[in-house]
Amino acid sequence: MVLLISLFLTFSIPPDKAYEGALSQDAGNFSKAIELYSKALEESPGNFTIIYNLACAYYDNGEPEKAALFFDSILSPDSVFADMKPDILYNAGTSYLRSAQSGTDSSSSFLDLSIERLIQSLVLNPFDNECRRNLEIALKMKNDQQQQNQDQQDQQDQQDQQDQQDQQDQQDQQDQQDQQDQQDQQDQQDQQDQQDQQDQQDQQDQQDQQDQQDQQDQQDQQDQQDQQDQQDQQDQQDQQDQQQQDDLPPMSSEQAERILDAALNSPGQDSILPQSNGKSNPSGQW
Repeated sequence: MVLLISLFLTFSIPPDKAYEGALSQDAGNFSKAIELYSKALEESPGNFTIIYNLACAYYDNGEPEKAALFFDSILSPDSVFADMKPDILYNAGTSYLRSAQSGTDSSSSFLDLSIERLIQSLVLNPFDNECRRNLEIALKMKNDQQQQNQDQQDQQDQQDQQDQQDQQDQQDQQDQQDQQDQQDQQDQQDQQDQQDQQDQQDQQDQQDQQDQQDQQDQQDQQDQQDQQDQQDQQDQQDQQDQQQQDDLPPMSSEQAERILDAALNSPGQDSILPQSNGKSNPSGQW
């Protein structure tokens, strides 16, 4: 539990508003006391007693930040209440400590101010056990806060590392997928190229076969034409020969005998031997 030295300074309090504020504060009506002290401070600006009691009222009303600011405002070195400085430092440090316990965004800075003020108070009054206890609380909070910040930083670092690793893993997977996609595309392209080459070769082979077949057909047609021409020529020759024979006049028997006699009596015809049934005539007679 954080304790505050909450004493009422009644000396130098102007009558009316300040006195009424002290009565309201004593009765536990802190908001009313703050209202009355504030009005009294307007009538008597810089009044040490009013500021001190107003700071205590703010603290009791659950507004330690405002209380700390008012306590700090009366810590001037030339104050006529210099003997109260240890108590004012203690109250300022305690108010900052309570502000730090509220868990606001400024908790860390409030805690540093609390430690600073409580140490200053202990320097002036080393035997103040309450101040020492509050300082121990503040230092433990500071240590816990630093440990918490370190833990949060470690967690953040781990999270950052994990995020980086996850991003790297995702990038690696994406790179592998891209490489696989490129390889698949290349394989498909290679297969397509091979298929195109095979198709071209098949078309060329078919064309070559067709050309060979066309050449063979042309050769066959040419051979048939040549045979037909030869046959036609032969037929024409046969027809001409037959026609010539048909055009010759018939030979009489007398003409045939004369031709035969002439052939037999011609010089150089002695070696001509007629044959009969494939055998020579031994008598030499016909």
